Amino acid sequence: MKINHTNIFHKKTILFFSLFFLTLSPFFSQEQEVEIPQGLKDARRFEIITLGAMPFVTLDATLIYSFYQEFQKPQEERFSNFNPFGSSSYNNEEVFGIVITSFGVCLGIGLTDLAINILKRKKNALQQESNRKNIEIQEYSIKELDSMLEYPSVRTNGD
Repeated sequence: MKINHTNIFHKKTILFFSLFFLTLSPFFSQEQEVEIPQGLKDARRFEIITLGAMPFVTLDATLIYSFYQEFQKPQEERFSNFNPFGSSSYNNEEVFGIVITSFGVCLGIGLTDLAINILKRKKNALQQESNRKNIEIQEYSIKELDSMLEYPSVRTNGD
């Protein structure tokens, strides 16, 4: 009996990523009153965006691959029996290629979002720091403050 090592590797890889993302879930229950570290918040957002994009990216990758296949045929055979979602038209290697391609694109989407959020947070922190440095504190005496303030005139019935 011949063992396909690539299938075992892929199953282990999928199992690893599934367990990795599932281990983050207990940190984000609604009952906690403890402040969650920013790194865990970023990891959770990365997970949600990466896995949330997967169905859409897989759909796009399937469509693009099926159109690519159709344009590889001679012109007279193109689109004669075209079904981009027919699973019988793809062999195991093609399905694996589509899934790996879509997973790579989803990782790229998640990493791009993570980088954008980290850069925005860093920019806001630098801007707040520069705002703190530009604050001038001036000392005034009570007489100077009194002269700067305008008090409303109070009228009495006798005036």
